[in-house]
Amino acid sequence: MRDKKKGAFMSDILDNQDLMNIFFDETQNLIDEIRKELSALKKDQKISSTTYRSLFRYAHIITSSSNTVGFDSLAEMAKAMEKIFRAAEEETIEINSDIISSLLECNEVCQKLLKKEDVHEFRNLLEQLNALFSLKNGNGEKNGE
Repeated sequence: MRDKKKGAFMSDILDNQDLMNIFFDETQNLIDEIRKELSALKKDQKISSTTYRSLFRYAHIITSSSNTVGFDSLAEMAKAMEKIFRAAEEETIEINSDIISSLLECNEVCQKLLKKEDVHEFRNLLEQLNALFSLKNGNGEKNGE
């Protein structure tokens, strides 16, 4: 009976490793998609709400899956990006080159966090992005800047 428990335990470990491999692969793909969309946006700042919706969805999936597997800093960074993408989709903020640059920087930090690299600029960048969102969004009213 002890061997069955040990076998079940090993199976659980393998299942978790499989889950983590899926998490790493899928999150990497989402980070790549965000980078691609933001790079295109940097060239031409006119973008459809459908693209913002996709960017929001990518960031939301990163947030949710990162929380699930315990990558809390990655989830926190993705959540900040998610808020910006949602506000842009709802046209409560206007995306400009400063925000695009900050989002690209955040996306690079997400990449580093996924690779478990030490990211000393994480907290400052997160505060900067949240401040940009707060300043641009104000009281939730459309900002005509």
